[in-house]
Amino acid sequence: MAEFKITDGILEKYRECGKKDVVIPNGVTVIADEAFMGCTHIRSVTVSDGVKEIGKKAFDECLALEKVLFPDSVEKIGESAFNWCENLKEINLPDNIESIGQKAFQWCRKLNNIHLPANLRRIGEKSFRECDSIMEIEIPKKLKFIGQNAFENCDKLKKIIVPDHVQMTSSAIPDCSNLKYITIKGKKVQVTLRISKYTTASDIFDFITVSEKVKEVMCIKKTGKMMLAYFLAMEYDNEKAKNYIHSNFIETAKYLTDMDDSENMTLFLPCINGQYIDELIKYAIDTKKPEIQLILTKYKHDCFGFDSGDSFDKFLL
Repeated sequence: MAEFKITDGILEKYRECGKKDVVIPNGVTVIADEAFMGCTHIRSVTVSDGVKEIGKKAFDECLALEKVLFPDSVEKIGESAFNWCENLKEINLPDNIESIGQKAFQWCRKLNNIHLPANLRRIGEKSFRECDSIMEIEIPKKLKFIGQNAFENCDKLKKIIVPDHVQMTSSAIPDCSNLKYITIKGKKVQVTLRISKYTTASDIFDFITVSEKVKEVMCIKKTGKMMLAYFLAMEYDNEKAKNYIHSNFIETAKYLTDMDDSENMTLFLPCINGQYIDELIKYAIDTKKPEIQLILTKYKHDCFGFDSGDSFDKFLL
């Protein structure tokens, strides 16, 4: 009996024959649903060049599987493809992969060093659930969606870096007990939240940014909390962030000075109480921001006493 059943380039079934190391034959383009499901003797799989798709439950419950080598041709990993591969330690994910199906790597408890593909656009729900050896994840720029509970119970996960446009549900990263840092990358700024044990995923991904549960913000500028509020107000039109900035206009003005953001400083001027204008001009001089100094000085001479209660919406680009 042949080791593989292959029809028109589709590897339909692997007949387990006691081999520990399996090499997929040339000419295969798809590894079909459940093709290797429950093959308990396999330790490693080398996938041949030309394979584009790994089907649903293709390697589900391959309990001894430790290593998988993919070619660059792979574009899709199906639902539960490696579910319950509890000894899987090493897998390369080529940059051509665009989709990782739900539960694809669920319960891969020894999987630790994951590099998500550059062209990845979708991570299904529970894709990496219970992968409790993963320590750090950087979400690629092209990713459009992360499903619910994608990284649930990844207890060693300490850091995740997220591009600002990614659609992420509030339950995408619940119950990661050791998560310490989440970085959000935006158009003008990059901020990193340091998470306390009381911070919930909802606090972060619903952008409840001024909550006392967020104990500390670490970022590239000294005015960390202001940077985060500015980022969320500008990028997401977040009301709590806007209110926070409006009630802390001195810190906001100093932050805009630090950023040398003359455009937004000009829009923000009506929010500044006139009695603090000299303090802000001095700050611009001390920080060597001549363009900001000129804007503030002109405001002092031409608009001193202007109503500081103008709408904050003028501040947003």
